[in-house]
Amino acid sequence: MELEEEHIQSLLNLPCLKVGESGWTSQVDLAPLFLNFTLDVATEFLYGRSVNSQSVQKMNLGKEGLDSGFSYHLDAGKSWLYTKGLYGRWNRLIHSPQLARHCKEVHRFVDELVAGRLSRPCKSLTDPHRFFLLDELAKTTQNPLELRNETLQLLNAGRDTTGALLGWVF
Repeated sequence: MELEEEHIQSLLNLPCLKVGESGWTSQVDLAPLFLNFTLDVATEFLYGRSVNSQSVQKMNLGKEGLDSGFSYHLDAGKSWLYTKGLYGRWNRLIHSPQLARHCKEVHRFVDELVAGRLSRPCKSLTDPHRFFLLDELAKTTQNPLELRNETLQLLNAGRDTTGALLGWVF
């Protein structure tokens, strides 16, 4: 709950959600805010480190801010994969250097987190009050490629669906 609370407070403290003199906020598109929120929560839950995409938005740093562009590359890569999916069995005919670049950046970011985790012995993880999925997965395998792929699949599954659910609720 502490993890969630920290990210909820970051969301609620965004300048675009401040109540003005009229007692209302200005018109706000909540979809990107919820996607950033769920990305921050998911990366902290999975890797023990948030990409702080809400802080990037708060500081108006744009798509290449504090998170080293991770959220930008993740979204752009998924968009290219969607486009390839539209072509069905002919998707191999669609070649995109941009897709390769986005995948490379997402993999680089996650590979750094996985390598950092694998460089620490399991016994150094002494905080029983914090759960990070990468720590638990590292107890069963030391294969960095497997750890990267497993956590990225969960990140993709958890981020967009949860962000969309929040959007529908609000």
